[in-house]
This record gives sequence, C-alpha cells and structure tokens, in this order.
Amino acid sequence: MQQKQFLTKSKPPTPLQNVSGSWSGRADLNRRPLGPEPSALAGLSHAPNASDYTATREKTRGSRLLFWLQLNLMPRKFLPVVLLLGALLLGACAPAAPSALPPTAPASPSPAALTPTVNMSSPTPAPTVPPPYLGALTPEQHEALDAAARAYISLTPEEALNTAIELNFIGRNANPATMCGPLSIAILQQVGLVDAAVRLVDFWYLDPRPGQDERMLAEVFPAERFEKIEQPLPINEIDYSANPLYPGDFLYLFAGDSGSFEHMLVVSRVDDAGRAYAVTNINTAEGVIIDEVMLYDPANPGVGQFYEWTDWEKRMIGRTGYGGFWLWRALPATP
Repeated sequence: MQQKQFLTKSKPPTPLQNVSGSWSGRADLNRRPLGPEPSALAGLSHAPNASDYTATREKTRGSRLLFWLQLNLMPRKFLPVVLLLGALLLGACAPAAPSALPPTAPASPSPAALTPTVNMSSPTPAPTVPPPYLGALTPEQHEALDAAARAYISLTPEEALNTAIELNFIGRNANPATMCGPLSIAILQQVGLVDAAVRLVDFWYLDPRPGQDERMLAEVFPAERFEKIEQPLPINEIDYSANPLYPGDFLYLFAGDSGSFEHMLVVSRVDDAGRAYAVTNINTAEGVIIDEVMLYDPANPGVGQFYEWTDWEKRMIGRTGYGGFWLWRALPATP
C-alpha cells in the first residue's frame, strides 16, 4: 500500500517578525505571557470575528479527515476494538435519562374577584312637608270664598260707591266708607257660612261689646258652629306665626286709645307662605276704594295692612286695631 504523505503547514510569523526572521522594530520590553483577561475568550485577545470562525471550521474538518485516514490505514484486526471503544465513548457522552420530576404542589386557588355591589334600591324619598293648616273650610269653600270676595273689588271711588249701593243695606244712601260690616257678611253669605236671612243692615255700625249687639252676634255665629277668640294685643304686636288667621275668619278691629275708627273684615284667603288677605274698603288719597290687601306676612313682621293702620306716619288713612280684635271662626263640620 502506497504511503500517503501528510503536509504540515509552516507556523505563521509573529506580529513583530517578518518572513526572514528578523524584527521589524524594537522588541516588546514586557515579554510576560498574556494575562487571563485578554486570552479568556477562546484563546483570543480580541472579540471573535468572521475569520476566527472560518479557521475553527477548517480545523475541525481537517481533524475528521485525519481520523478517517487513520482508520483506513489501521490493520483490520484492531478495527472491531476501535469501533467498540468508540461506541462506549458515545454511550458515555449520551445524555442521561431524565429523572422523574418531583411532584408539584397543587396551585392554591386564586381568590375570586370581588364584584362591586350596586345598590339598586330606589332612594329614600325626602319627607314631604304637610301643608299648613288653614282652618275648617274645605278646598272648595276656599275657592268659593276667594272668588266671592274678588267680585266686590272696586278700584275707584265711583266704583266703590256703586258697589255699596248695590249691596242695598240702606238703599241709595250707602257710603263706601261705612260698608265694611255689610260687605263682610255678604261675602260669608255667598259661601254659605252665614244664613242668607241675616240682614246686612244689622252690621252697619255694629258694636259687639256687651250690652250692645252681643245677642245678635250669638245668633249669627252660633257657638255650635263658630268659636269666638278675643285678641287684646294691638294688631301690629301679634305674632302671626304662632297665631295665624284662617280663611273665613270674621274680625272686628277695635280702635283703642290711639285709633280713629273701628273696622270689620273677612279673611278671604291665605297663601302657601302663610300671608293672609282680605277684600275690604280702604281709604286712599283719591278716596275710598274696595281692594284686596295683604293683612300681614309672618316671615316679615311690619309688612301688611295691619301695620299700615297702626303707623302714625300714615294716620291720614285712618288708624285702627290698637285695641286688638275679636274674631269668629268656623268650626270643623261634625259628621
């Protein structure tokens, strides 16, 4: 068998040595071997590049070729032994069978997500404020009373005179300045609170004091249907929040020591704010007229006709109510 000649490559020259073997410059004064840092990466003192990978691949290919040629040149009697040793070496290098994985603990259940609860119940309604008590009259009587009173409104002295004459309590000699009593009874008669047989003239210059017209008043306002309330305070000193007037109240105002006349009226309505009103005859700079006036406002003491009649600065319109008042109020109807 022809022997194959193996060529060996000559060792490349060092970086500081040329091909002829002489130095190309001054030798390095530090001739110690490289430290671990420069040659730690695969025997290189620099990061590997493409030429380094190519050289490594060529070296591996040459090693495989050399091993194959050695097998061919080896006597055949040693071939089984070599193959057996190679198989043993491959078996020793094979990865070991994976060991059984240790049992894993069951995963703890994750807490259930909390769902926000929404209160679907309807909001609690705010407590309703009951309407203020307005006396024994029914809502229908309130409306009828207000309408009956407004029908007598006369905004000029001439109209007021005609209204007084039409009431026919003393014929054509009627005067709107002295019609307060007959006007009040006429309003109550239209609502049915006073008997229609009551004569209007009986309330012209009425005097409710004992020994005067007391007996007649007891017949018009019987105790089983009306209550009598005597208020001694002047009308400008009364707390109307605690002592309110109600629709249908018949009042007789006393002049008192400082007054110039006495007066009668009927409370025709009370609004939601508790303000009381009356349609009555009043004196103005042009003369006597018939109009709706606010008697008082419980939220604003000092405002209203009661305070006008007790204001000395306005004495030219007349003064009354200094002696308080008496009132007759309808009682709740018995079933």
